Amino acid sequence: MKSAIADSLNLVPTPDGEGYVWQAPANLPARIVDEAQRAAKQLEHALKPATEDVKAKWLAQLAQLCAPVSAEDGLTRLRAIARDLDHPPLCFTDETRIAAARRFKFFPSFAELAGFLDGVRHPYRERLGRLRQIRPALPAPVESEAEFIARRQAMVAKLGDLAAMLRGEKPWPDGTRGTACHQQSADLYRRDADR
Repeated sequence: MKSAIADSLNLVPTPDGEGYVWQAPANLPARIVDEAQRAAKQLEHALKPATEDVKAKWLAQLAQLCAPVSAEDGLTRLRAIARDLDHPPLCFTDETRIAAARRFKFFPSFAELAGFLDGVRHPYRERLGRLRQIRPALPAPVESEAEFIARRQAMVAKLGDLAAMLRGEKPWPDGTRGTACHQQSADLYRRDADR
């Protein structure tokens, strides 16, 4: 399934030719499509907003790592930010808290913090979008009997033309005749055999 959503395999040029966008591959096996649908459901669940307790704990620990602010002002800000952030639990880990503390010397504003957490959440949302685009292969178009007969007749006509060119009865597209081509090939073969 990794290859089904990988950039390296599924990038196509934009209409203006200035960049590339990801496009879902066609004709994936049913097992890959089923796996993608299961993974999308799991990822949707994982991207649901974290509880206020998880956010408040993470924010309180971040506040301890940043330059101090007054206790009363800090508690009010923490509660307001925890209430309004809509990021999933995967954004509130020890690693993200340490990264935020390295990025912000002072406790960040809501906009700064939301922007930071958006950057953490973005790859997961992008992956979810790709998983949602993976669809079962479309069935091959069914050909009517008349279309089938017409296609076969066209193939027979092309084969007839090719046979006539090979027999030298009809010129090749470059204007040469089949027998002349065969004669040149035979001459080259004889020359190579004589060497």
